[in-house]
Amino acid sequence: SVGSPVVFYQYTSSIDDSIITFDTCKGANFDTAITIYLGSDCDTLQCVSSFDAGCGTLASGKIQGFPAGTTFIAAVYSGQDYQNGVFLVQVQESDRCSATGPEYECETSFSVTADHICNGEQC
Repeated sequence: SVGSPVVFYQYTSSIDDSIITFDTCKGANFDTAITIYLGSDCDTLQCVSSFDAGCGTLASGKIQGFPAGTTFIAAVYSGQDYQNGVFLVQVQESDRCSATGPEYECETSFSVTADHICNGEQC
C-alpha cells in the first residue's frame, strides 16, 4: 500500500507445473499483502498475482503452472497505509495432481479408479 515499507524475497521453483503457496499467516502482527512477480531483474519484472487477506488480515495465495527453475520475486508489504511490524513469509511448493491420474498402458491393461485425493483432486 502507498507509504508502507516493502520487503522483497526471491524464490526459484523446483517442480514443473507445481502449486506454490506464499503466505504470512503464521507470524505477522499487522495487516499484510503479497505481490508475486516473475523474473529476477527489477527492471523487467512481470506481475503474476497479488494476495491480501487470505487468512484474516494476513496474506495468503497460490500460483501454479510454471516450469521448474522459474524465479519469482515476492514483495511483502502492509495491506493498510503506513503499517509495519514483524512477519514470517512461508513458501510451500507441491506437485499438482492430474484429475485423470497417471496413465499407463500395458498389453494386459485394465481400468482402475484410485481413491487417492491430493489437493482436493482425485488422482
